[in-house]
Amino acid sequence: MANQIFGGEFPPRMVKATRNDLIEKMKEMVPYYTPEWRFTPEDPDPGTALFLLFADMFIDNVDRFNRIPLKHRVEFLNLLNLSMLDAKPARSYVTFFLSSGAGVGQYLPAGTQVAALAEDGGEDIPFATDSPLWVTPAQLVNLVVTQSAGDRIIDQSAFVRAESGGAALALFDQVHGENVQEHSLVLGHADLLLLHSPARVEIELQDSTARYRESEYAAKLANPAYVEWQYSTDDGWQAFDTVQATGNRILLEKKPIGHDHAADGNGAGNSPDPLPRVGRTTRGTVSKR
Repeated sequence: MANQIFGGEFPPRMVKATRNDLIEKMKEMVPYYTPEWRFTPEDPDPGTALFLLFADMFIDNVDRFNRIPLKHRVEFLNLLNLSMLDAKPARSYVTFFLSSGAGVGQYLPAGTQVAALAEDGGEDIPFATDSPLWVTPAQLVNLVVTQSAGDRIIDQSAFVRAESGGAALALFDQVHGENVQEHSLVLGHADLLLLHSPARVEIELQDSTARYRESEYAAKLANPAYVEWQYSTDDGWQAFDTVQATGNRILLEKKPIGHDHAADGNGAGNSPDPLPRVGRTTRGTVSKR
């Protein structure tokens, strides 16, 4: 068996003649040596049959001769006490599908027989599963890839739902898709953070191990390039009107957005527009950069 090493064929064919080469050579020689003989390999007479028998035996000897370099190489390696690695079973992956319309899954025990088509057209190659498997009719709906080193959570559900226009998706792709990673500090209180009216919220920072850095922390947390401060409403999160740092404090200000209800003598409010419903939570979210 020939192997490709060092960019060439090994073992090298010292004699490159083939059976067809011998037949063509015989056709060239017959008119000069035995012109009265008709050499017809397609419809052989006794003389032609004798030559074909000789050609087969000659090519067998050529094949044996061409295997000499390989035998010499093996003997050389034997002098070094080298041996071939133990044979290992071939391994691959196989996908099982349930029949169309199957409503329940199917259990496949370890050792389930499958077969692969032989590339040379020979008999199928048998394989056996090495672990049990439950084949389920469930379909993949969402796909999320996490990357702790890059602080990313990539939502690739669009590829699963065929919304990507047929684009291919690499396994564990951490680039394509929306990064849904979010870091938030959420503060809540039933009364103190119920921001119906204009309000000012002060958040004081303390670090017992590095008091000198408290002002630095406050300045960074009040910088909109790093953190966005919001309060909750029925319409979602709304940004505070002003955010600033003073010393080790973060000042969050919500400016007037309506008029207070002023009750008349009957207890009815005279404001035409009701105040928006506001939740009881405030959050600071790290900006995505």
